[in-house]
Parts: sequence; structure tokens; C-alpha cells
Amino acid sequence: SINEMLSKLREELTKRRNILQKDGKKHAVALGAETDTASNVSLQKAAELLMEGTGNLMHHLIAHLDKEETHCMPLVAQYLTKTEINDLVGKIMGKRSSELMSQILTMAVQNLNDQDRDDMVKYM
Repeated sequence: SINEMLSKLREELTKRRNILQKDGKKHAVALGAETDTASNVSLQKAAELLMEGTGNLMHHLIAHLDKEETHCMPLVAQYLTKTEINDLVGKIMGKRSSELMSQILTMAVQNLNDQDRDDMVKYM
């Protein structure tokens, strides 16, 4: 899981920090090239853990959005009027910070096709 991977990454980084703090600069100088190699391996492992966690997060987010679109939205359309939907969307979007709204709108402009972008703006 993502939490397990982040926990492993946190443990690895804490371990490396503790080693460097404990042994200080003498440790780094004594190991020379070995320290550089060990650091590169640790950084590579950290990067791999982050990539794996990001992939898992993306997979779960896409599955969540698919369920929302296929199960929730038809029910919303069935039980709420267009005015109620517009009011609900307005309340949800109105509680977002301006920074988050800027990110959402930028993402929409960059990634949605013309029709989807128009639909998004229409319901805001």
C-alpha cells in the first residue's frame, strides 16, 4: 500500500540521517566513494518507492472517479433538478481556496477537450 511504501521511505531517510548525524563528517570522508555509491543507491530506491506509490495512487483515483461517473452521477441526475445540481456544484466549488480553483481550472484548460471543458464551465 501507499502508506507502507511511504513508511519504508521515511524509515530509510531517517536511518541515513541518523548515520550521518552520529558519525558526522569523519564518516563521510572515511567512506569516500562508497558513501557516494550508497547515497546513489538509496536515492534510487527512494525514487522507485515514490514512483510506485504515485502509480498506485493514480490507479485508485481513476477507479474512484470511474465509480463516481458510472454510479453516482446517474443517481444525481435522476433525483435532482438541474437547478439543484447547479446550486450543489456552486456550494462545493465555493468552499475551495482560490489556489485550488486556479489549479483545477489550469488542469481543465490543459487536459480537457473542448466539449468537456465547455460542460465543466457551464456547471460552475
